[in-house]
Amino acid sequence: MILDLVRLQHIVAVARTSSFSRAAKEACITQPALSRSIAAFEARYGVRLFERGRGGTVSTAAGRMVVARAREILAATRELEEALGAHAGGSAGEVMLGLGPLVASLILPDLARRMLAIRPKLKLRTVIKPNAALLAEENLELLLASPSQPEALIDFDVRTIAQLRLAIVVRGDHPLVDRGAISTAELAEWPAAGQMSAVASTGAEAGLFACENYHVLREVIASSDCYWCTSPAFLADELADGRLRTLNVVDYPIRELEIAVMRRRNRTPSAAALAVEEEATRLLKSFGTDQ
Repeated sequence: MILDLVRLQHIVAVARTSSFSRAAKEACITQPALSRSIAAFEARYGVRLFERGRGGTVSTAAGRMVVARAREILAATRELEEALGAHAGGSAGEVMLGLGPLVASLILPDLARRMLAIRPKLKLRTVIKPNAALLAEENLELLLASPSQPEALIDFDVRTIAQLRLAIVVRGDHPLVDRGAISTAELAEWPAAGQMSAVASTGAEAGLFACENYHVLREVIASSDCYWCTSPAFLADELADGRLRTLNVVDYPIRELEIAVMRRRNRTPSAAALAVEEEATRLLKSFGTDQ
């Protein structure tokens, strides 16, 4: 006989009320039905749970042990039901989120604050890597990055969120600032900075600084001769106060960067993942052109 949760509830009710009649009333059943429920349990396990006396119904030693364990089981069951409800509604659970460095720098602090404020039981784990490395991470439920390698996306569902405007950025007093319109040939005389995948393919003879951390790149640009092709949205404060400036490079080939939500095909996203996706989409759209 598998332990019946309803039968355990009957046992706990009798112990709490010290009365079969009051316990039956609580359980909305007749007293004979409650008595049969308790008797079936006693017969199955060969124990006696309660003794009836003038002072009411009292638990035996075996009964006290069963009542204590029954309370633990019923409490655990309630917790499980609440947890399942929270997971189904997206207010709890664990989400493994992968982000490209630019996307992480733009939205991750706000995304974390927002999700933990409205869903305090949510566990949001993040992996920040270049796009190619993110696609190789099997345990990621959701990716937010640029779908720059179409051949690698065959196993993914891809939904474009926004196009982020890009610009060439230098420090405010960089010698190139006063030249007006310049060419990529003139730009190539100066050291480049950026993600490894971006600066490694420049082919320039000048120096370079490759880094996946956008906050580090921002500091380097502000204090060196490097130029950086990035999203002005990440540098809004520095551009506003003149610490950084954008250059007019007339023939630079890259003007926008596509940002997309990517999920592996044939995997049903959790409610929590969908909630994270919705909030991340809202944040990213505020930086770019809605799709």
